[in-house]
Amino acid sequence: MEMWQELCSGIKVLVGVLSPALSGLKSLRTINLFGNKFKGNILLEYGEIDTLWKVNLSSSALSGVIPDFLGDLPNIRFLDLSRNGYNGDIPSALFKNCYKTKFVSLAHNNLSGAIPASIGNCRSLEGRYLSFNSLNGGLPAEICGIPGVVYLSVRNNVLSGSVQDNVSECGSLEVLDLGSNMFTWGALFGVLGSINLTYFNVSWNGFQGEIPEIETCSGRLEFFDVSGNDLNGEIPSSITKCSGLKYLDLSFNRLNGNIPVGIADLKRLLVI
Repeated sequence: MEMWQELCSGIKVLVGVLSPALSGLKSLRTINLFGNKFKGNILLEYGEIDTLWKVNLSSSALSGVIPDFLGDLPNIRFLDLSRNGYNGDIPSALFKNCYKTKFVSLAHNNLSGAIPASIGNCRSLEGRYLSFNSLNGGLPAEICGIPGVVYLSVRNNVLSGSVQDNVSECGSLEVLDLGSNMFTWGALFGVLGSINLTYFNVSWNGFQGEIPEIETCSGRLEFFDVSGNDLNGEIPSSITKCSGLKYLDLSFNRLNGNIPVGIADLKRLLVI
């Protein structure tokens, strides 16, 4: 079994429990068993496979709480536990040893509680998918203290509070999806000019008042969605500074006045 480095189910659907015998594969690097119908949870014995760098168990009917021993795996780069039935809090210990981790997806579960500040330990992280859960509390400052992060999605949770100023420190961030939460404006619009976003979604948060003036906007921004809020006043003419826009959604608000003439100069715009 020492020669086994990858375990993949291919297109076959597996049922039952994850076998503890797999912990004997001491050279195993990849577990690719997504899309199956397992019972229960990942067994403690899996925490003994120190060589693991990729674990993909998405859409596999796993349940219970997320095992904190996964945070003991010293070489993990990729962890996908999305689309299962996990509940409870995200264990802080999950991120205690994640210095090499580049991708984490816990989306589409039944997770609750706060996003642990320990996520800031994942200094190599590029993508964080925490959407479609019931996470609450604020967006921790540590979540944007990771220099190389490209994708941040916390869509469809019950997160609240002001978005921290340090979001603008995420210099590599391209996708920011905060839709369907309860955030307040904070420093949100400052990120449009300070980082190279291509996707900006803050829809369905209950934002009130006028859309803030946009001082600067990256020419790379293609998707801008503030729909489903309680915004009023006029559409700021400064929106035309976002010259690369392809999708602009201002629907389901209480905006009034005229559409800025400069909108006609957004030559790449496909949807409004």
